[in-house]
Amino acid sequence: MAGPQSVVIACDRGGTFSDIWAFIPRHLYKSDLPASLVGNAVIVEGAGNLDGVQVQLKLLSEDPVNYQDTPTEGIRRILQIFEGREIHRGEKIDTKLIDSVRMGTTVATNALLERKGEPFGLVMTKGFGDLLEIGDQTRPDLFDLSISTKPSLLYHPDNVIEVEERVTMEGWTLDPEGQSVESLLANAKQNGDEGHVKVGLSGEVIRILKPLDEQSSACYTLGLIPAHEQRIARIAKFIRFTQISLSSEISPAIKAVPRGNAAAVDAYLSPVVRRYVQDFLSNFVDGKAGKRCDFMQSDGALVSAEKFSGLRAVLSGPAGGVVGFAKTTHDAKSGIPIIGFDMGGTSTDVSRFAGQFEHNYDHVIAGIKVACPQLGIETVAAGGGSRLTSKNGTFCVGPESVGAHPGPVCYRKGGQLAITDANLVLGRLHACFIAKGLGIGLVVVPQFSSVLSAYGIACADVTVESAGPFFVNLSTSEANDIRVKVENRVFELQEDVCHKLAEQDVRDGDTDYEITVGCSYDRSDTVLQIPFSRSIKADFIAEHLRETSFSMPRDVLINSIRVRGTGRRYNYAANGFADGLAALESSLKKTEDIPSCYQNAYFESEMGGRRVQTPVFTLSDTLCGSEIPGPAIIADKTQAIVVEPDCVAKVLSQHVVIRIGTNQTSNKNNINEAPLVADPIMLAVFGNRFMSIAEQMGHTLQRTSISVSIKASVFVIFNTLVDTDGSLVANAPHIPVHLGSMQYAVQSQHRHWLGKLRPGDVLLTNHPEWGGTHLPDLTVVTPVFNPEDDNEILFYVASRGHHTDIGGTSVTSMNPISKELWQEGVSVKTFLLCSKGEFNENRFRELFAEPGKYPGSSATRRIDHNITDAQAAISANVRGATLMKSLFEEFGVKTVQFYMNQIQSVAAQTVRTILKSVRNENKEQPLRASDFMDDGTITQLEVRINPETGDAVFDWTGTGPQTHGNFNSPISLSYAAIIYSLRCMITSKIPMPLNQGVLDPIENIVPKGGFLNPTGVVAISGSTISSQRLVDVILHAFSAAAASQGCANSLGFGTGGKDAYGNVTPGFAYGEAIGGGSGTGPTWHGSHAISVHSTNTRLTDVEVIEA
Repeated sequence: MAGPQSVVIACDRGGTFSDIWAFIPRHLYKSDLPASLVGNAVIVEGAGNLDGVQVQLKLLSEDPVNYQDTPTEGIRRILQIFEGREIHRGEKIDTKLIDSVRMGTTVATNALLERKGEPFGLVMTKGFGDLLEIGDQTRPDLFDLSISTKPSLLYHPDNVIEVEERVTMEGWTLDPEGQSVESLLANAKQNGDEGHVKVGLSGEVIRILKPLDEQSSACYTLGLIPAHEQRIARIAKFIRFTQISLSSEISPAIKAVPRGNAAAVDAYLSPVVRRYVQDFLSNFVDGKAGKRCDFMQSDGALVSAEKFSGLRAVLSGPAGGVVGFAKTTHDAKSGIPIIGFDMGGTSTDVSRFAGQFEHNYDHVIAGIKVACPQLGIETVAAGGGSRLTSKNGTFCVGPESVGAHPGPVCYRKGGQLAITDANLVLGRLHACFIAKGLGIGLVVVPQFSSVLSAYGIACADVTVESAGPFFVNLSTSEANDIRVKVENRVFELQEDVCHKLAEQDVRDGDTDYEITVGCSYDRSDTVLQIPFSRSIKADFIAEHLRETSFSMPRDVLINSIRVRGTGRRYNYAANGFADGLAALESSLKKTEDIPSCYQNAYFESEMGGRRVQTPVFTLSDTLCGSEIPGPAIIADKTQAIVVEPDCVAKVLSQHVVIRIGTNQTSNKNNINEAPLVADPIMLAVFGNRFMSIAEQMGHTLQRTSISVSIKASVFVIFNTLVDTDGSLVANAPHIPVHLGSMQYAVQSQHRHWLGKLRPGDVLLTNHPEWGGTHLPDLTVVTPVFNPEDDNEILFYVASRGHHTDIGGTSVTSMNPISKELWQEGVSVKTFLLCSKGEFNENRFRELFAEPGKYPGSSATRRIDHNITDAQAAISANVRGATLMKSLFEEFGVKTVQFYMNQIQSVAAQTVRTILKSVRNENKEQPLRASDFMDDGTITQLEVRINPETGDAVFDWTGTGPQTHGNFNSPISLSYAAIIYSLRCMITSKIPMPLNQGVLDPIENIVPKGGFLNPTGVVAISGSTISSQRLVDVILHAFSAAAASQGCANSLGFGTGGKDAYGNVTPGFAYGEAIGGGSGTGPTWHGSHAISVHSTNTRLTDVEVIEA
């Protein structure tokens, strides 16, 4: 395609610096410009595939002394170079010779973070006015009693309007298989009910329970029937509303909360974005920034200034960098994936590109869960300006930032120590060091790496997406019928995309279309996006097997279709580096350059930790084809590339490629040669590594499980690492009730199986006397052996997940009237789930059938779910074991075990410090508190603190006896309540690993036979209530906070199982824990509608339940 005939400018405005890149066609470029016009701009001959020059410029994003608006200032300086004359600040800029201006801005993100959006009204279905306020009910920070990090609402509750209307799915019956669309429509016609039964956009049948009452102004409905919202939009427009955001248009997908939040964010930010665009354009003659002005969106696509909306503007900044590194470094021939690393002032963005941009559609922005397309970017809340501090014996990074002014210490403005200072002193922020740490063998530095975000915006395309719900069963429908239905819907969406692109001056002939279908197994919420083809079902099964390691004997469903149209414009991107690298490495003739100077540089490991006279090469003077062995520094006006010893840099026409050497001295050798002395840096490193492993186990369990209770709610799973005697080393803090009980469970297994386990063995337990909480929480324990000694266990990994049904006398195994343990389902003290790597399925099935032997009790209603979820827990443990083995290999067994112990020592010392402080502040000793259960049973606690050592005795003597009900609590829950309460009182802001060390200073006295330490035959399903009361009592004793609601509000319903005649029918089970309210404290008010203390489960979305 033809290139631009005039100037193209791209600008990315970041929090600290703004990057500007420009292209000037060769025939318009004026050479021999005075230095006063060029300033600090860098002019590069050549422009990828286009004939011209490229200009790069970096400006401070905030410099009010010199200019008011950074992008405008950048354009002014580029035009000075282009026109060869001075353009005075403040005058209107004439941009008629600019072909295109492309912008990336943080204005929407900043407005959302600072809550500086526009007030708006929210219209909801009657009865759901507080749906978005409740959200998924989880508290963001598990140990923050004040719940201060819960995101504030974007709207005032008084601005919510509830209207009379209601739609829901038609055809729900007690038969879990449901009814066909045809039969539902026929029934409606036969009953004269056609007016209330409609086929929605998804192809499913919807019942309108309450038609829209237009007198009520507007509505919020199930996204499958957008007609109600569309009618209200017309009313709102008639009464002069200028910003109308419809959830069914902005995010046409099932899940009410993310879709509603998307509409709310759009309404909140769009006026802000619109004002910013208008203010920006007002700096130019006729209010036009070039012939065309586009803005970058969060999905990596451009959109015209007129179409730029609030929702798509959020987090659009990092997208430019992703597009930049993808377009300039990925080689399509080799297909090798590329990792992008972008450290900004306040955060670091990491992304991956393997030939296609990966998009996420559900994510959290500023604490708000929204559904909108965004490039797959992992953001770490630590950037160059993040403060460096020391707390609890470990070094910490952030979350506080030193800001751009005064900034880090090295800015010489009296600032505070930050990551930038550490990078400056240590030389750590360079590609070789990062690549070595990740085990990556090749580094590619593109020509414009220092302004890569702006360059990426220049390389981006105008893209429009249209999507909608669509339902068809691929397993039961005829192939021809499926193809016709899908193709018709694709045609509708493609027409919509084509029309929207045409509005932005993109011709259909210049458009590429990407069509994907969202597929899932029947009764599963794992939806995978599959490219549209004639083999959708087979492709989905293959992809599901690749993602989760298993397939299922179930129908395959399509539930959505998405069409993405990309309008091609100009290709500025550099040619691929692979051919040039191959030619250089195969050439016998090597080009050598002479360094421009030498720099005394420090290299840590390869050079023995000393300073070396290091050659410095100027990149612009270095010949293409040069090979520069490390140590060396390659620099130009905007970047410095450090080539470490044992690495070789190869200079190509538009890239610098660095081969990472293989003769690296391992951490294992480095550390083992030194005496084992606790290093605060290594304490932080190992603490985070242990935590990361536990979290990755959780991700594996989520990905490979099938039950919604595990998959859709990350907080219903729990993963942990324990050492050789079963002491907790690290855990992923999902559910507080498991914090102390998991190690109790592992210790029970360790004692029972001591000396009997072999590699490949895996254990299962859920019994309350063996560390269980309540029976649906199944714990899978895997011992990990020394690879050189099959008799030596190095550590254990364990995963716990909540199974929705395990049999018993009621659905969900949460019987409100149970009196004995057998009524609540299968109970397992210990079971060899795998023996030498072989899954014991037959015995597993027998175990879960045993509850059906009791009168009025049923076996599990979903044994297939139980098996799959147990196998998922095994997979999670395998993942944890593999990562831990890698850690041992990297650092050595001796070092890892040393830091396992040191981390526990730090936790113990931290607890002792806080207990001594409590003892000094509270002269009245001991601390006492009590509470009563609903049946009058007393919970009584006395805490005696040793002022010298900081040790404490938690004595529950005087607590009532075990009851002939289900409030009884396994002894492990008292440990969980203690460890959680202590962690909360240390405050969530201070980092402290949760492990055995927290309990080392604690003696826990719980009399046997009391309801906090019952015998193994009484019912315990109500322990979800008693665990909450235990925390309330502990916090009361320490005067830390008032009592919270004191109940987990467990709700369950379902069908199937054994009927009164002993017949077993298929069915389903659904369980939920509903958030209540949290207690007030010395400096905070209580919060409502949120999970508290021992639970933090995520609510299932209302539309998922009804669908």
